[in-house]
Amino acid sequence: MRVLGRLLLLPLAVAAVAVPATTSTPPPLTAGPRVPTLAQLGAAQVPGDDVAVRAAGGLGKQIPARAYDAALAQAAVLAAGSSDSNLRSAAWKLQGPTNIGGRVLDVVVDPKHANTIYLASASGGVWKSSDAGSVFHSVWPTTQVQAMGALAIASDGTLYAGTGEAGPGGGSLTYGGNGVYRSRDGGLHWTYIGLNGSERIGRIVVEPKNPKRVWVAAVGPLYRSGGVRGLFLSTDGGDHFTRVHTTANATTGTVDVAVDPVDPKVVLLTDWDLIRHPGDRQYTGGGTAVYRSADAGKTWAAVGTPYFGPNVPTVGRLGVAFAPTDHNRVYVLASTIDGLTQGFWTSTDNGATYMPSSFDDALVTGGYVYAWWFGRVYVDPKNAMHVYATGVNLSESTDGGQSFDTPSGFHADQHAMVWDPKVPRRVYLGNDGGLYRSDDNGNHWVHGTYMPWNQPFSVDVSQQRPNRITAGLQDNGGNRSWDRQNQTGAGFFNDYTGGDGTETRINPKNDQIVYGCSQYGACAVSHDGGNTSSAFDNQVIGERKNWLTPIVFAPGNPSTVYTASSIVHRSTDDGATWTPISPDLTDGEPGSTELDPLFRNYDTVTTIAVPPSEDGTIYAGTDDGHVAYTHNDGLTWTRATGLPTDWVTRVASNKASIVYAAFSGFRRGVQSPRLYRSADGGVTWKPMAGDLPQAPVNDILLLGHDIVVATDVGVFLSHDAVGGKHWLRLGSGLPQTPVWDLAYVAKSNSVYAADFGRGVYSVALPAGAGTPAVTGEQQGRGSQSGGGLATTGSGSRAPLTGLGLLLLALVGFATAALSRSRSAPSQSSR
Repeated sequence: MRVLGRLLLLPLAVAAVAVPATTSTPPPLTAGPRVPTLAQLGAAQVPGDDVAVRAAGGLGKQIPARAYDAALAQAAVLAAGSSDSNLRSAAWKLQGPTNIGGRVLDVVVDPKHANTIYLASASGGVWKSSDAGSVFHSVWPTTQVQAMGALAIASDGTLYAGTGEAGPGGGSLTYGGNGVYRSRDGGLHWTYIGLNGSERIGRIVVEPKNPKRVWVAAVGPLYRSGGVRGLFLSTDGGDHFTRVHTTANATTGTVDVAVDPVDPKVVLLTDWDLIRHPGDRQYTGGGTAVYRSADAGKTWAAVGTPYFGPNVPTVGRLGVAFAPTDHNRVYVLASTIDGLTQGFWTSTDNGATYMPSSFDDALVTGGYVYAWWFGRVYVDPKNAMHVYATGVNLSESTDGGQSFDTPSGFHADQHAMVWDPKVPRRVYLGNDGGLYRSDDNGNHWVHGTYMPWNQPFSVDVSQQRPNRITAGLQDNGGNRSWDRQNQTGAGFFNDYTGGDGTETRINPKNDQIVYGCSQYGACAVSHDGGNTSSAFDNQVIGERKNWLTPIVFAPGNPSTVYTASSIVHRSTDDGATWTPISPDLTDGEPGSTELDPLFRNYDTVTTIAVPPSEDGTIYAGTDDGHVAYTHNDGLTWTRATGLPTDWVTRVASNKASIVYAAFSGFRRGVQSPRLYRSADGGVTWKPMAGDLPQAPVNDILLLGHDIVVATDVGVFLSHDAVGGKHWLRLGSGLPQTPVWDLAYVAKSNSVYAADFGRGVYSVALPAGAGTPAVTGEQQGRGSQSGGGLATTGSGSRAPLTGLGLLLLALVGFATAALSRSRSAPSQSSR
């Protein structure tokens, strides 16, 4: 089997990374307070998600219910109450990419208008195309939660949108929502219609013969028990909902629902028992099962036992579908406790009983090791024997599920399909690479051309040519806005790293030198603008590297570059060779990586800052709650005290004695942005979050007397970089998704933002904002050509280790050896 083969090869790649490649002796570390390790906490050795821990603030902590909604409300107050009208009205502009696309969770065809479709993007709202899926425009408010889980359209054209992704992935970041919305005018206006507390909607089905009857499968919160879960029915077009199925326990939600196309009184649903803890995931449980009702939801009975449960501890997510041309034929797709595809089952008696159909290699390996990320079944409306199962690959059967093949011609990670009832043989496919259309029933596929929704982890901009932009995109590689012929623009973005694009950086004095990473430190440097690259990850010793490994330039001399595993490294020759300059700055111990080689443990350096003085001062932050510093060029390191012991999201410095540190803001009982400043080189610290919304701070830009921060609810600026008592929302028109990374361009005095769900945006700072307080260079990823103000980045910064709230997090395939082309299995969707 392909999965087994890959699993056997992976430990070799991991071992290669872990072998020390230098005789340099790391300096000693002054001992400080310790944070409990995974072993001390007794965490299960199962795949762990870096960003889940970051979001919660640390192992063993949870994200409070409705915390994100509260932070959004605070952000709105800051925007409305801003006394700086120029700052408030500065307009954010989309810079791209527009040609790449990102994760699509659902697709529907407009029953009244030809060639018109709508889709739900993972964290970018709802989009509409009037030309059969080529060009899209947003039909979702930028001020509303952007995370989507399901979409449905009634025969009268009414749209229903369920917020929050149901599939938690295993690595890729997913967000929760706040219920269900309705539009009766093609997305021009939306009305909230309820189910707040559901957080994640798995499926919405509108009965074809009665558009007033709407079924909603509510999964419920991912990170905690309780909430709004089960199957809900509205008989008045969404004005009111009634729970018609209550799940078995407080961690079980309804993830899928199917209505008999002939007899709508027959309804099938699938329940999924799951909960995500920061240190482990439990994506199966006693409540997982398939239920059938023959009286329109009044009574329910479990079917398919013992295959699907209840009380089958090895079964994970389940998907169910009726065959439209043979309502007696029902298909069920099942995953396992380990995330593999368990198999495919068929019913020929209207969903009452089931028989195993297929365990083909093409089907089982289609879900790879995170089949619960997908979990849907689609049946050809003209042929009951033609059926698809979603996965990393799309598994196709033409014999009713007895055997499967793997079609190609599209991006990996399949989530949504729909046939156009008005155009024979036309079918749409949504995956992590956007939207595809086939006009010959799946034999050939065409990619959309304008799809401005994607999920950037990082952004950087050339100081010489600001139209040259890089962005690390979820499952779409490290992208650049220019091609080999140096054509530039939003439609020219192209992948130059492979894998999941994470950290991307441009040398601030020579934009031909470009760095790019994929997950867990698979980093390379290019000296020809990204056309060719040389990997250097095998020179960075240490077995543990963060999902978003830092790449940081020395201000004034960007030929000196810093990166890290759990150990800080430095290169003085543009990334050709590397030397360790710190001990292990974390509490991790050799051998503490997780047993599953597909996933890595924590205890890594997440962020680095180098002030422009270049006097030997370096600051570093870790995911296990430490800020460490050296003032003698790495000979000795000291741990700072008096700070939170949560995930350090960013350190930034514009002077050797001045440093800022941001920590994950959400933890049990404490909701705070957690931003601190030291004016004595890291010895003592003072909080300076002021009235920032109570959401995580992901990045910090120091621009003279001003400080700019990226958060889960937008970008904010304070004119007081010392105290930070009052903050102002920066600009208007930035879609309401978490911002993971910032970049600064001195020529235009502009800030660029990695808007996780809608792409890269920029805003020109109004006069008086961003003016440097000193004539020398400010903090940044490097130096501005010709001296002067800081360069592109958040404080000599490091990895964007972004986070989100009510999210799912990122887990990766190990090492650069697994970096793959866009058609290979996604490495972030686990």
